[in-house]
Order: sequence, then structure tokens, then C-alpha cells
Amino acid sequence: MTALRALVPDQTGAEIFAQVLTAGPISRTVIAQRLGLSPSTVTRLLSPLIEGGYLSETGQQSAMGLGRPQRLLRVNTEQHLVVGVQIARTHVAAVLTDLGAQQLARLVAPLDSLEAERVLSVAAALTAELLALAPDPGAAVLGVGVGVGGHVDAAAGVCHSAVRLGWTDVDIAGPLSAATGLPVVVNNDVNALVIAERWFGEGQDVDSFAVVSVGRGVGGALMLHGVLHSGASGLAVEFGHLPIEPNGPECACGNRGCVEALASSDAVLRMFREAGGSPEADFDAVTELARSGAGAERQAARDAFAVAGDALGRGLACLCNLLNPGLIVIAGEGTVAYEHFGPAMTSALERHAVSTAARDCVIKADEASEALWARGAACLVIGDQRTEYGIPHTVACRALGLSEAWFYKWRRRPAEPTKREVRRARLEERITHFFRESGDTYGSPRITLDLWAEGWQVSVNTVAEIVADLGLQGCKPPRRRRSLTRQGKRRAAPAPGPSGRGAGLLGEDRRGADQRGCGDRVRSVGACRLTVVAGTWWHAIDPARPAVGQIPVVRRA
Repeated sequence: MTALRALVPDQTGAEIFAQVLTAGPISRTVIAQRLGLSPSTVTRLLSPLIEGGYLSETGQQSAMGLGRPQRLLRVNTEQHLVVGVQIARTHVAAVLTDLGAQQLARLVAPLDSLEAERVLSVAAALTAELLALAPDPGAAVLGVGVGVGGHVDAAAGVCHSAVRLGWTDVDIAGPLSAATGLPVVVNNDVNALVIAERWFGEGQDVDSFAVVSVGRGVGGALMLHGVLHSGASGLAVEFGHLPIEPNGPECACGNRGCVEALASSDAVLRMFREAGGSPEADFDAVTELARSGAGAERQAARDAFAVAGDALGRGLACLCNLLNPGLIVIAGEGTVAYEHFGPAMTSALERHAVSTAARDCVIKADEASEALWARGAACLVIGDQRTEYGIPHTVACRALGLSEAWFYKWRRRPAEPTKREVRRARLEERITHFFRESGDTYGSPRITLDLWAEGWQVSVNTVAEIVADLGLQGCKPPRRRRSLTRQGKRRAAPAPGPSGRGAGLLGEDRRGADQRGCGDRVRSVGACRLTVVAGTWWHAIDPARPAVGQIPVVRRA
């Protein structure tokens, strides 16, 4: 399982894998269209799965219109095995599946005690028996998935509260993993069921839907945009504990008027017996009485189912008003009586739903067998996408400004530092040394020269990047600004000559500074340059004439 989680590291990769699993053989183009991804992203995320042997290419499909044939992908189901376990109040059911969640073997063991140690020992024994029945003993076992009713912390593998089992803060993953030697994934049993419905049941073509289980307990699970929604701590969609009747009967959770206290199979039996029904009748008998019974018992059974249906309908109205789902699947052993409580449920939903919330939602009944529940637990292993510290990798990469490809490469890095990491550390040490030795004044160009002198092959840009990463921002020495008009560096302008505005090459401008214009300045500069050239030429012909430095120069205005 660890290997698969490393190869399918984020939720997008999990959705791609699920598409191949449930709709394969399938082409990359179809996967990209269904998930709204670019073909390059699909190819990048599929590559490690193909290299790891989880997926393979099988055959080709003619492209629509022009283009080359598309290669189809399928899951290599036969190379990996998964064990799924469902813990109920009266028994433990376990199945052995392949990577496609196809059942290969199934075992059920009754429970004579609800002590956590005893229940987990039964689960471990069933796991060992199933692996002995594996058709291919050499197939790799990915792990064990466990579904249990109650508040489950999936990240820690701990069941914080399971009222019907009497469990509080029971570590399931740790002891079971130690007993089996396999990775263990734990989640609420209805969460496991909603994954099975999404992959193989009524929710295959729906991205967002809810599952409500009806039986000895009432539970719920939610799939949003193809992702299991479990809330902040695994308590999302505790449908059975919605308070709908303030003065109603007491619930197993300790509150009054919960949906479970009015709509579970135990609630139906209680109401049937309170109305004068036989105390020995079980749920199946009450269901049969409502269908083909006679007299007062038949009416008592129908009344009990009507109350249960009304409670379910009000709970579903709350769900529709909050989330507006397009599909709700009613599952569990209680669905055998759907014909009796279904009409009252639908009527209550339509009465209490807001606007078109009831019409927008399709209600389907699916009598999920025990095998499907355990199969859903196996799907927990196949689709397990737990991440470090409970933060999805996509969110972490976005927050850190990293690419997901780099992040996954970093996660698979060897335990020992690579040669590149060792070289980088030495380079940072030398850069810091040169910077401190210079009194915190050297910049990256000067440090690069010193590194070259030591034989380092590194660019100025790399050094500048490392300097910035290390925060080496020192104080540069102040630079003295040079001026072209500093005092004492140029001779003063000569006195005006007798020729007015200017007489020839060596003439001076008689006007004052306040009378000169912009054109005069240009002429003055030109005269200055001609004066220098002419003076040099005259001095070369006649040494008696003044040198260049002795010729008066017209100062620029």
C-alpha cells in the first residue's frame, strides 16, 4: 500500500487511477476529458503507475476523425491483493479482492464478545485465512482496509467512538497491523460504502452524491466532486444523529429525537411492540407482516414504518437544503423494507425541502450486501490517499510555491544525501566564508571570482541565488561621487576680448553669462575643441608657441 500511495501521491492521481479502474480499458484522451485535465498532466501521473506495474497498455482504439490510434489502459488486477474487513455488532466479515476490488474469497466469523482485543484478533485470523486461499500466493498484498461504524480518525487509525460496539479511543490500525504484518487503513463503514458505490454502484456516473445507510443504525457519507468528504476529524455527515424531534425517544448517543432513534430497524421494532405487536418478531418478520400480514399487527407494522419513513424524509430534507445533491442512495439491510417506508420518506422530503431541492435530487435504493460493505473496505486501501500531517500534497505545493513533480521527487529521495546535495552544502559554506572574510561587503561577482580561483565551476547567477537564499545582505562601503565641476580642477574663463561675440578660432565671447543662449553654448564647446586641436598643431610646428595646456580655453556656460 505504501508503494501504491507513493505512486498515486495526490488526489488527482487517485482520480485518474479510479477512472482506469472503473472505466478501463480507457485512453489517456478520454481520461483527460472526463477529469478536465491536460493530456500532459495525465501522462505525467500515469507514468509511475505504468512503471510500477499497476497499469498496463492493452490494445488500441481508433481515434475519432483524424489522428493516430489511441492506446488503452487497464489495471493489472491480478498482481496485487487487498483484504477488506467490516466490523459489525454481531460478526466480522472479510473479503479478499484483487486490485480491481473483485471478490476472490469471503469469510464471516460471529462475535462472542465486543472487547476490542477479541474483535481485532478475529479480524487478524480471517485475514490470515483469506491470504491462504489466494489463487496466486506470489501476489503482493497491498494492505487491509477496515470499516467500522462510529467516529473514526482515518489518519491515526483510531476509533474515537463506536456507541454500538461500546468502544472509546480504540487503536485499530496499530494492533491489527502488528498481528498481520500488513499496512492497515481504517475508516467509517459508510465512508467505505460510498467509495464502493462511486466505483461500482449507483454513483459511477455521478461526481457528487450522498449515501444514507439504514439498518440497526443510521449513517451517512458524502462524495463531493469525486472526493470523499469526511470533515475536519471524520465526523462529516453523521446523518443518524440529526436532531429532528426534541421530545423524541432517547438515542444510543445519549441525545433525544435523533433520526436513528426514529428510523433504525431497532426503532421500528420498538414502535411495533409498543403498538401491541409480537415481542418475538424480528425485523424481517415485521417487514413481512407489513407486506402480507393481517389485522392489528399488520397495521402496527405499517404505522411503525410510516414513522420511520417520515423521520428519514425530514433528515433527507436537511441534507438537500444544505448540500443540494443530485443523488442520494439509500443502502443497508433496512432497504428490504423500502416499499413500506419509502412513500412516507418521499412525502416528508417534499414537504420540508426548500424550493426545488427535492426535485433536484434522485433517490435510489440499493440493498448493499455484506460483501459490498467489505468490498468498500478493500476500496479504502486501493484509494487510500492519506498525506503527511493531513495536508493534501496539492495544497502543500501551492502554499510552498513548488511544483508537484519536484515535491514527489523529493519525497522519494534516498535516506543519505545525494552528491548534488553534498556539493550544494559545501558551496554554501564557501560562499558564506568569503562573504564574512570580506567584512560583509563582497557581492556575488567578487565571490564568484574567488570560487573560480579555488577551482569551482559555478556561474554568477547561481552564486547570486545562493547568496539570496542564505540572506547574506551586508553593508557595502559608501562610494564617493565624482563631479565634473569640482572647485580648483578647471581654469577660470578668460576676460572678454576686443572682437565682440567671437573672433575666429581663438576668439572669446564678450557677452555675460546671463546673455548667452543655448546655441552659444554649443558654439563655445566647438570652439574649445578646435582650440585644443589647433594648439597642438601649432606647438608641433613651432615649439615657441604655447602648448595645449597653456592655450586659453573657453569655459562652457
